[in-house]
Amino acid sequence: MVCMFLLHLLFLSSCDDSSIPVSAARIEAIRIVNTCKNGSGAFGGCAEIREITLPFVGKGSGFDSGDKYHFGRIFGTNQKFSDKAEKTEQTSSNSVSASPKYWIPASVKQVRVMGGEIGFGAFNGCGCIESVMLDDDVSSIGQWAFHGCIGLKSIALPSSIASLAGYQCFADCISLESIIIPESCAQIGSGAFAGLSALASSWALDIFLKSSSNTLPPGFESGWNRRDSSFEHRYYAYSESEPVSTGGLWHYVDGKPTIW
Repeated sequence: MVCMFLLHLLFLSSCDDSSIPVSAARIEAIRIVNTCKNGSGAFGGCAEIREITLPFVGKGSGFDSGDKYHFGRIFGTNQKFSDKAEKTEQTSSNSVSASPKYWIPASVKQVRVMGGEIGFGAFNGCGCIESVMLDDDVSSIGQWAFHGCIGLKSIALPSSIASLAGYQCFADCISLESIIIPESCAQIGSGAFAGLSALASSWALDIFLKSSSNTLPPGFESGWNRRDSSFEHRYYAYSESEPVSTGGLWHYVDGKPTIW
C-alpha cells in the first residue's frame, strides 16, 4: 500500500486488506486513485473521516455477490468507533441478513464512486451519508442499493447511466427531496422509491426526468414512482420553453431544477 499524508487528506494508490496506520485516525478525506481491490477493514481506524472517493464499491473488479459489494466492508465488522459508529447490515444476493454487521464512522457524509456498478445492497443502511456523486463510468444501480439511507439529501446520477432497475433501490431515502433522472436511463424497477418504514409516511419526492417526453420509456416498470399503495411521488418532464399551463414540466434556474 502506497500512501501520502497532506494535512487531513489521505491519497492512496492502492488498498489491500492491511489497515491504515493508527496515525491516520484523524484523516477527514480519503481518495483511492487506483486499486485492484478494497481491503476488508482497511479504514477501520479512520474515526474522523468525512469524505471518501472510491474507484468502485465493494471488494474489486469481477466480484459480484454478497459482502463484496457493500460500502461498509472497508471499515470492517469490529465495533471500533464507540459512540461514533453507525451499524450497517450486510446483504446477500437473495436476502437481507443481520450478519455480519459493518461499523462505519457516523462522520462519513460524502461519497464519490468513480466507476463500476452500484450492486445489490451497496449502501444499504448507511444512514449517516448525506451526499453521493456517481461518475460517468457508473453504469447501473442495483436492488436495494441505497435502501435505508435515511440521511441521504442529494445524489448526482451520471448522464450515461442506463438503469435503475434494482427493486427498491432508493427505498426509505426519506431525506431525499428531489432526484434528476438522466435521459440515458431507460429502465427503473418497481418500487424504486418505495416507503417501507413508518418514517416514510410523509415522504414526498420530486422526480425530474431529463427527457422532454411525457411518455415514459417501456422500461419504467409499473409502480416505479410509488411510495406506497396510496401515494405516488411526483415526476416532471424537462422543457426549456415555458408551457402554456403550469404543472408537469421543469427547467433549470441558476443550475437548480425548478418546476414551471
